[in-house]
Amino acid sequence: MKKSILLLLSCFCFIWQMQAQQTITVTGTVTDKTDGEPLIGVSVLVKGISQGTITDLNGKYSIAIPANGNLVFSYVGMLTEEVQVAGRTTIDIVMRPNAHMLDEVVAIGYGTIKKRDFTGSIVSVRGDDIKTTPSQSALSGLQGKVPGLSVINAGPAGSAPEIKIRGITSMRNSNPKYLVDGILIDNIDFLNPTDITSVEILKDASSLSIFGIQGANGIIIITTKKGEQGKTNVTFDAYTGFQRIMNNDMLKLTDGNEFTTLLNERLQNEALDNGKTYTQWHPQIEGLGSNWVDEVTQTAPISSVSMNVSSASEKNNAFFSLSYFTQDGVVKDDNYKRITARFNDDFKIFKWWKLGGSAALSYAFQNVTNNSYGGILQNAVWSMPTYKPYNDDGSYMMPDRTVQSNIGNPVARMNIGAHDNHQKYYRMVGNLYTEFTIFDKLIYRSAGYVDARINQQKRYTEQYYLDGAQQNRNSSLNRSMNETIIAQTENYLTYEEKFNKEHNLKVMGGFTTTYRGTEGFNASRDTIGSYPRVDERYQMLSWGAPSTMRNGDSKSEASQVSLIARLNYDFRGKYLLSATYRADASSKFTETNAWGYFPSVGLAWIISEENFMQSSKSWLDFLKLKGSWGIMGNDSPINAYEQYDYAGKDNYAVFGNGLTQYYSLPATYVTPDLTWEKMIGADIGVEAVMLNQRLSTEIGLFKKTASDFLVYPQKVSGVKTYSPINAGSMVNKGIEFSINWQDKIGDVKYNIGGNFSYINNEVTELPESAPSMTISDSRDILCRTVEGETIAHYYGYKINGIFQNQAEIDAHTFTDENGATKLLQPNARPGDFRIADTNGDGSIDDKDRENLGSYFAPFSYGFNLGAEYKGFDLAIDFAGVAGNKIYNATKYPGADTPRNFPEGWLDRWHGEGTSNTYPILSLARPDNFKTSDFYLESGSYLRLRNIQLGYRLPKNLISKIKLTNCRFYVNAQNLLTIASYSGWTPELKTNSPLEQGIDDGMIYPLPATVTFGVNLSF
Repeated sequence: MKKSILLLLSCFCFIWQMQAQQTITVTGTVTDKTDGEPLIGVSVLVKGISQGTITDLNGKYSIAIPANGNLVFSYVGMLTEEVQVAGRTTIDIVMRPNAHMLDEVVAIGYGTIKKRDFTGSIVSVRGDDIKTTPSQSALSGLQGKVPGLSVINAGPAGSAPEIKIRGITSMRNSNPKYLVDGILIDNIDFLNPTDITSVEILKDASSLSIFGIQGANGIIIITTKKGEQGKTNVTFDAYTGFQRIMNNDMLKLTDGNEFTTLLNERLQNEALDNGKTYTQWHPQIEGLGSNWVDEVTQTAPISSVSMNVSSASEKNNAFFSLSYFTQDGVVKDDNYKRITARFNDDFKIFKWWKLGGSAALSYAFQNVTNNSYGGILQNAVWSMPTYKPYNDDGSYMMPDRTVQSNIGNPVARMNIGAHDNHQKYYRMVGNLYTEFTIFDKLIYRSAGYVDARINQQKRYTEQYYLDGAQQNRNSSLNRSMNETIIAQTENYLTYEEKFNKEHNLKVMGGFTTTYRGTEGFNASRDTIGSYPRVDERYQMLSWGAPSTMRNGDSKSEASQVSLIARLNYDFRGKYLLSATYRADASSKFTETNAWGYFPSVGLAWIISEENFMQSSKSWLDFLKLKGSWGIMGNDSPINAYEQYDYAGKDNYAVFGNGLTQYYSLPATYVTPDLTWEKMIGADIGVEAVMLNQRLSTEIGLFKKTASDFLVYPQKVSGVKTYSPINAGSMVNKGIEFSINWQDKIGDVKYNIGGNFSYINNEVTELPESAPSMTISDSRDILCRTVEGETIAHYYGYKINGIFQNQAEIDAHTFTDENGATKLLQPNARPGDFRIADTNGDGSIDDKDRENLGSYFAPFSYGFNLGAEYKGFDLAIDFAGVAGNKIYNATKYPGADTPRNFPEGWLDRWHGEGTSNTYPILSLARPDNFKTSDFYLESGSYLRLRNIQLGYRLPKNLISKIKLTNCRFYVNAQNLLTIASYSGWTPELKTNSPLEQGIDDGMIYPLPATVTFGVNLSF
């Protein structure tokens, strides 16, 4: 019996194995779920073996497979499908798009495109990734997330970050432009971060040339939220928290005892050096004294509340949002408030006609002082700590004027200038558009945009007297108002067609116009009232004698008209071409040179779609090689009327019995052929997506050549004219790399990403009248720009230690042409710097200065971590730069008026062997305080930019109270900075491209911020 059963089982297994090995032919059609169109080139593989095929022009396939085998269907931008054959001979597949990755649609200006079909360099960031960053500007949250994007955050309340894309491209203005729902503007201060759906950063020439004169410095496209069809949603977002300066970010200064020791040592050294008698100085108060930085700073609150309501149907899509943001600065009396409201509505009147528009309104209020908050900090940093803010009777204590003759009491300076001074900002940004489908696939769009701004400012300075150095004899009032109108129109046609199921063509063409008008006035009057402080209700310009009134006004207009065209073409979905052309005319130039022409071309090859790559489909989802070239222009560095000669006031002449002021023409010498700044860019890159879209990476090389800079010669060469010229060129070239991994392990979803960029900047040409451009202070040259070097590099001496004794000075020699041995620094004394003879000519002079580095950081990087587990989510962002220098001018101990000392001066030379870094403390040795690498410190840093922990309540719980989402979170910014810089922060906003990275104590510290927030949806 057992043998019979075993024999029967063996026969069954044999028959089953034969059936399994039986090969059948399976055919079918693969279509796209979105539009039902057949998909060409879908990979069809037999699971477990390398056998496979692809779908033909009609989406059909035929493949031989074991009857019990599995088929795997994969296609770029689609979710991979796996089906069991189970003996079937016909299997049709409908593939679903994977919108998370390459099928994502991105905004590119005057249209959209799938990211997989884009030939240029673009980075897209979701609005949800930046909206909870506690800042009035959404751009703060981009730091460290985009390769090639420099984001320098600032500390004052309400301040926006400084943005650069792929380095400096102009001698005057390298700031990018912003395209917000179609309108090109220069800042987004009016925009609530929670209203943003996505941010696209356009970097390469082929994507920027369509913007012509606006695109040279890069474009950041911001798309705001709309409603979701079939839904009415209400969301509420709020956070509150505090900001403070972290101890490791604090500028370290000497206390009262240390200051007294160093000041007396300085006075003694200077007396000995000058052959005078030294008298010991005694402080006003003994001990540690006052910490002036603590006196003028605080732990500051920050909070935001926003709500939006959206509703969408087949015919109508409406969205409304309202928000309130308030922030106090870590410097006292620094305050910013903003209210924003935005509404948009889109109507589908007929199937062929759409109409819509939007309006964003904002009001901002900012407290100001008669002295900037940076000035208050500088005052606190410089003031000696050996006196108190107040006397025992409550009056302000003043410093010992025999020491600090012109530095006032910081608390008094802050309090006297802190009241009744403010700025108010009103802004409306709106648009109206209409869109007609003329016939199938041909669409006409016409839109008008307006950006209207009013800025009102009031400054009142009260009459006061503290002592002869800190006083104001006359009270004064100043009022000013500026209005700006930017109006933009665009009209263009878009045509899209598919030919023979292999050729896809999309063409756009039209024209745009832009108008920018500004006007303003200011008026002021002295001696407002007779009291030290006048109530704000009575601060009126109509008070006082007419002779004390001063006023002025200004007005400016500029316009542009542009022709635009773009062609996107792909063949079989794998050979891509993008070509754009733009012609711009600007009123800033004469008719001869008004027009500029800006073409571009981009090519891409989706290698992963080739037949020879099908064997790699099991691990390689997408591989694209791309390259681009294009030209852009820039007219923003010059003002509206500089193409005209104008009359100017000259000296007085005697006519008859009196003096008459006469005028001359021209007062300027206009360059007749003045034209655009130009930027030519070239890129090449590779994009890859692997392992079922878990791993994505991109690497690119770029080169940007900027030329014909609009510069003002009188600022660099002494030429007596205010007319700009075209001169000079500069090259930025570099590499960008990003990589991201996302996966799921059990219930844990996680992602890891990083990016890196390297940019090399070189000035290749300067005007003949200005072979070098220098920025200097009263002591020395700080920044120099010269051909063959990085823009605005520090120019000074190299220090090789400190002379410890006379023997070292005597050994520091050279041999002249006659064979005689001479001292390199004959005037040096022990405690002085040993200055390098860099050119080896046997003398220490200006010829020994050299490039000491630049604030322009060649390396920047960022990486992020994220995880989700059963309602919990965690996000961590790091950002950093490397390879740059900062000129720390706070090390300078002051000239006629001594200042408080950074703690580094405790390591000064005060005897043989005591120091080899800080020299002897004596201003009678001026060579020690010339521009040198003594002042330079590394600007490299790694910052924990953001960390957020959140928890989302379960839906089955919140549904009982009609909520669709309820999430709580805690967020922290700038908790940790790893840097060697001894100043406030290694992130410094630049004054101009020609003057960078100079910290004179006015740098506003970047605070750490901790907030607690909630996101609710109904």
